[in-house]
Amino acid sequence: MGDSSALPDVRHIVVVMMENRSFDNMLGWLYSYRPPHFIPDTPMARFNGLQGLDPARFANPVVLANNQVAYLPPTRGFTPTTMGSATYLAPPPRDPHEEFEHMSRQIYGPWDRNRPPLVGPTGNAPPGAVPTMDSFATDYQNAIGVTASQAEIARVMECATYAQAYPLSILAQAYAVSDAWYSSAPTQTNPNRAFMACGTSQGLVNNASDGIDRFTAPTLWNRLTSLGKSWKIYWENTYLPEVGRQPWTRQCFTQLNGFGDDHFPRMGAFHRDAKLGKLPFFSFIEPSWTLEKAFAGSLEGFQGSDMHPPGDIRPGLQFLSAIYTSLVSNPAAWAKTLLLITFDEHGGTYDHVPPPHDVTPDQAHATGFRFDRVGPRVPTVLVSPMVEPGTVFRSTKPRSGGRSFPYDHTSIPATILKLAGATPDQYGLFDRVKVAPTFEGVLRRAGNPRSDFCLGEAAGEWEREPEATDNDLVRYGDSFRLRYASPGAANGWYVTGASTADGSDLWLTPNVGEAFPFRFTLGYSGQPGLPANAFVRTTGLVYLQWAASWPPDSQNHGYVRVPDDVFRVARYCELGADDGWWYSQWYITNAERRLLGWGLPWGAQVTLEYRALNSSTHWLPRKMIPYATDRQRLAVADDADYASPGVGRWIIERVTSLSDG
Repeated sequence: MGDSSALPDVRHIVVVMMENRSFDNMLGWLYSYRPPHFIPDTPMARFNGLQGLDPARFANPVVLANNQVAYLPPTRGFTPTTMGSATYLAPPPRDPHEEFEHMSRQIYGPWDRNRPPLVGPTGNAPPGAVPTMDSFATDYQNAIGVTASQAEIARVMECATYAQAYPLSILAQAYAVSDAWYSSAPTQTNPNRAFMACGTSQGLVNNASDGIDRFTAPTLWNRLTSLGKSWKIYWENTYLPEVGRQPWTRQCFTQLNGFGDDHFPRMGAFHRDAKLGKLPFFSFIEPSWTLEKAFAGSLEGFQGSDMHPPGDIRPGLQFLSAIYTSLVSNPAAWAKTLLLITFDEHGGTYDHVPPPHDVTPDQAHATGFRFDRVGPRVPTVLVSPMVEPGTVFRSTKPRSGGRSFPYDHTSIPATILKLAGATPDQYGLFDRVKVAPTFEGVLRRAGNPRSDFCLGEAAGEWEREPEATDNDLVRYGDSFRLRYASPGAANGWYVTGASTADGSDLWLTPNVGEAFPFRFTLGYSGQPGLPANAFVRTTGLVYLQWAASWPPDSQNHGYVRVPDDVFRVARYCELGADDGWWYSQWYITNAERRLLGWGLPWGAQVTLEYRALNSSTHWLPRKMIPYATDRQRLAVADDADYASPGVGRWIIERVTSLSDG
């Protein structure tokens, strides 16, 4: 092994790879001021986003259907997409082209200009071509139709505001963000994920038609096994509808075939392991996948949590906040944890920075592309108590010509293997990984980790949570009742009752207290062994549970889920731990203040959103609200209700005895 004496003491590394967003698309408007820390430190450094730039300088020309030329600049803010009565935050509302040929055109220029044509079987850029980053609009027009309006085409130039990108934005400001991290290749998902896993795509420049490729190269996980380091791949759902019941990563990398199912648990196990401080050395997280079939007036396909266009980005943002919340729930383990959030590729969304050249990983060049240049920038955020708040980091590893090797996805295996004690000659993952810059130097507070892991919505509003006692905060397993605090309904307690003989349907009845002594509790993963300080934290995923007897027991304590408009109860014996998590998870938020990772105090106003993404072909935020009838059943909010901040607020109140019900 290499000399690791100077390396930071990192016990848990967590990598989340999302889908198809450029840096400008998600974080271009992140900073309106100069961040306090730059790596490397330079007096004149500025955050390389869109703030302070003249948008007209970066406008993309496009020839409209009437033969007029329009110039479309990058714009601030995503425009919501309305379909029927529902509104989605789905920018852009059609999936841009992401194949290698189209990315080359986005970077180097369109079809109808006096520029050298793209060459080779896949449309490689000609030698000496200069990236102009001015053809995203033209290529998007090609994707959605040449008769598309200027307004429709301009959607690909939209870039999120700070509020729209929350909580990714607050994590980027409260910890560290790289404004110079690039996808490994200017092409699709599978080659880029292969570079992260293997350091090469073995010559593959585009995805297979069914989205599943077979990479035979050794992987990061194989190398960690040889180094004696533990790892798991946590996942939400299969790539295509429940084929094989295994994650995409396991299907695509053949050298993972010899590992058992215990290396590939579902996301419910991640939240349990994080809260118990039992994560392995390396955790890789695979979100559920957004799949588009058509988009003509209605959303067809499957909404995932990966943020892939044209899906709604909000499930992905909730997914990230829940991961962070579970990690910080165990402060002792969190002090030794590094969380990296990145995106596999830019997916055709706009970015203004030309991607640089890099090292060719191997000799697999059947298409004529040498993999000697990287793809456009992608959002990459490094979250750890060992990071100074407000850090912006770039590569400092020198190469010939006064340049630096750029950060790309091969920096992930390089850093992880370095922290595992290996030296570059021991990595065994191709030439790009050997020279990739590593990012352990961003962990400048190693040995003196921060304790301010509870984050408020306003920029800079992160602070240490006040000391809590047993009576201050809600714990997992505590019994509570819900009182509706929003206007438009009786401001009384709402207690669950069963409407069917088997008790499977739950209804909501106001002000009947002792007549229906049913109560809620919160849990995670349905597993025993909760840590002693297991407080419920806001912006996390939880089970919503109910008890048909007092105190609750294993026979009368079940998951609350929503197969339709009625909340139904599934008892523990009917669902395994992972399935129970998948079908029964709720996203809990402190409605009074937008907070990330804070404990939930008794008496707080909360919202509860159902988040079983595989229950339908589309997704909308769905709050728990009561109907306005006398005997009310639980319902989920439509988009109009969701948009109203006063709707769907509940006061969470302790229940200590049967008479309190």
